[in-house]
Amino acid sequence: MSPKGTQKVAILRCKFSDISDEPHDDQFYKNLFFSRGTRALNDYYITASNGSVNLDDGKLFPWKSVGKTRADYFASYPSRLDRINGAIQAHGVKPAEYNLIFAVFNADTGSAGTWGYTLVGPGELETTWLAHEAGHQFGLNDSYDESDRLVQGSTTPGWYWFEHDIMSARNVYSISDPDYIARGPLLCAASLDMLGWIPAGRMFTPSPNKPDVQDIDLVALGHGGKVPGYLCVQIGSFFLEFRIKEEWDGGIPKHCILAAYLFSEGNNAKVKWNGVQKWDPEWLPGMSFGPSDDEMMLSGGVRIDILSFDVPSKKARLRVTTRPAVHVPVPISQPGRIFGGVAVDGGGWILVNGKLTKIPPRSPVMGILNYAAIVSQVEETLTGTVKRSMGSQMYKEIASLAGKAAREIADE
Repeated sequence: MSPKGTQKVAILRCKFSDISDEPHDDQFYKNLFFSRGTRALNDYYITASNGSVNLDDGKLFPWKSVGKTRADYFASYPSRLDRINGAIQAHGVKPAEYNLIFAVFNADTGSAGTWGYTLVGPGELETTWLAHEAGHQFGLNDSYDESDRLVQGSTTPGWYWFEHDIMSARNVYSISDPDYIARGPLLCAASLDMLGWIPAGRMFTPSPNKPDVQDIDLVALGHGGKVPGYLCVQIGSFFLEFRIKEEWDGGIPKHCILAAYLFSEGNNAKVKWNGVQKWDPEWLPGMSFGPSDDEMMLSGGVRIDILSFDVPSKKARLRVTTRPAVHVPVPISQPGRIFGGVAVDGGGWILVNGKLTKIPPRSPVMGILNYAAIVSQVEETLTGTVKRSMGSQMYKEIASLAGKAAREIADE
């Protein structure tokens, strides 16, 4: 279910028996988690969610001893989940009564982060980190880019490299905050759509089934509450959004268009690079997202040309071109035919049952189609043992190519 409206939030403050510190006063925590107008967590989610949620209904629990020294507590509650549950038990809280729970300890927790709810130490009392962890509680996973880069200690390419998105914290373009260390950036539109936080009528979804050219304005994320208009464009699995370098996005390098999509189980966002500078996800005026004119002529599709940015008005002007695929009649006896390319390593187009489909260079699809054509000829011209033997060999070759393609996809 998409989180909507006022969220009930519990802040469970806990003390180790051998550490008497009570970092910060009550107002500090109220301002950080619940209050409006403090440039902290509540303000962040009101803006990032386009007004879909707020954290107005918060309860700040008093400091309470967990009855164990820090060392004994860690021994009794070894995992992050265990330590969160220990805080819940100490305060006698019923988790089902709250949408978000933060277990805040008076010393380093050894395992800060989210496992259902969020474990927090004094070093994590910053807006950027808390917004990231609250995103996990709302149902989002960490975000990625398409690169092979690794963050320190990781073996997963691209993990935490969507630097314009809060779900890559702490490897993001945040801005320094005098009260709460750091804040920003915003959530990407792909994640907003997954959470149901793009208001009705504010996503533009062009249809590739009819020829059309139109110019539209895209409102910068974070400004949808004051500026009417579209907040994103959806093209297939991609969501295009406009970001400007101010307020929550004050730390990003420049005003830009971003194109992101969801992958894995549908709650990880990944940003696409612009095709000009390696691993640069920022699309700028003069760039185009989508097929070229020649590709549009053959296979149709949707292309976005980025025309201009009007930063004072918080808008980007885009040209959206749509064109349906060409359908060419073809005899049933000739289901596959190569156009506009070469059969070995060059790519081109395949005519399949009357529809032109692009085949990239060195695609295994080309080899599979060649073997399939041989199978068809064998079926039509040979008989007996020779037919069975050659047909079996061709099917083995097809299986080998398909297996190789599957392994390449799995390794991406």
